[in-house]
Amino acid sequence: MLFTAIFCIIENIDIIMWGFAICVGLVIISQLITLMENKRLMQLLIESNNELEYKTFELETINRQLKKSNLAKESQLNRDFLTGLHNRRYIYKKLDVLFKNKFYNKASVLMIDIDYFKKINDTYGHEAGDKVLKQVSMLMKLYTRTNDSLIRFGGEEFICVLLDTDISIARDIADRIREKVEAYDFKIECIKIKVTVSIGVSEARLVKCKEDIELAIKKADKLLYKAKQLGRNQVCI
Repeated sequence: MLFTAIFCIIENIDIIMWGFAICVGLVIISQLITLMENKRLMQLLIESNNELEYKTFELETINRQLKKSNLAKESQLNRDFLTGLHNRRYIYKKLDVLFKNKFYNKASVLMIDIDYFKKINDTYGHEAGDKVLKQVSMLMKLYTRTNDSLIRFGGEEFICVLLDTDISIARDIADRIREKVEAYDFKIECIKIKVTVSIGVSEARLVKCKEDIELAIKKADKLLYKAKQLGRNQVCI
């Protein structure tokens, strides 16, 4: 009887141990499965984050390219295709921006016209006329200041708007442009020709809105006409 009882106890202990071992094994297997699943999820998360970062980078790149493209298109709309100067559209747009939050004590305007330009076109052709326009534009860029607004107003007419500039400085700039154009040898194929400009200069004081500049442009235009009447190749203020 005693041996039978001891055997039963040993047998039960074996069963308990086996059961314990099986439970431990199941727990370990469960932990391993959980670790593997976590690792898989972490990998998926990393891949998802990498893809999101890449997509974000792609969108930022596209946005930068669009902004650059829009700026280039805007610049083209504001530029004269032949001379590279600002065009008439630009001056009024810029004036709207300039007078939003401030006014200027004074401003001057140069209205510049190439003398006998029609004769150049008739004698040498329109391609030659285009070359003259480009070369005159180049000279005006060289002999105006970086903050001056130089515009091809139309045909052979140009405008230079000089903010915070009085009439005496504007006269000096106009004289310099006229002298440099007169002294320059304009090359038309193998021929060198001489070109002159006439310039009207006006001044506006207490400039508070773009209409003040527009009035100064009209005054400069009348003075340009006067310079033409007086014989061309001169500055009238």
